[in-house]
Amino acid sequence: MSTPYRQLCISISRQSSCLRQQGIVSWVALCWLLIMLLLGQGLLYYVGQGARQAGDFSRETELRFRAESAVEENYLALQRRSAELDALQPGAKIYLGTTGSNEEAVAGYALKDKGLIYIIATAFDRRTEFGKAAEVHVMAKGVLKKEGDKYVWLGWAP
Repeated sequence: MSTPYRQLCISISRQSSCLRQQGIVSWVALCWLLIMLLLGQGLLYYVGQGARQAGDFSRETELRFRAESAVEENYLALQRRSAELDALQPGAKIYLGTTGSNEEAVAGYALKDKGLIYIIATAFDRRTEFGKAAEVHVMAKGVLKKEGDKYVWLGWAP
């Protein structure tokens, strides 16, 4: 026979209630998935930025070491050529040469100012497109003072 109207409404309402609950669960799961996806992208961006900064720091440190090495090498070379330093006028400079390739060059010179001799070396990094466009470089300066007939190393200048 036929089912009474009241039983029919109860069974229909239970079914729609179940369908509504399944829809809410799917919607919550989808929102949760979207949140996790955004957090994952943020984490990847953060890790990528850290890696780029570590690479930049490594390149900058390498440039600083190359510039400081060039200053020390130029100091040792100038110890044998102290006559050039004696003849140097205040404000004038002596070009000490360039070493390395065009992409990784180190240029050096000596400058006399206020009775002190500054040995300056600049290390360039032109290996990347950014380095070629921006002329990425690090400069190191050492200070010398004449005591007697020799030039004495006073340390690094800021």
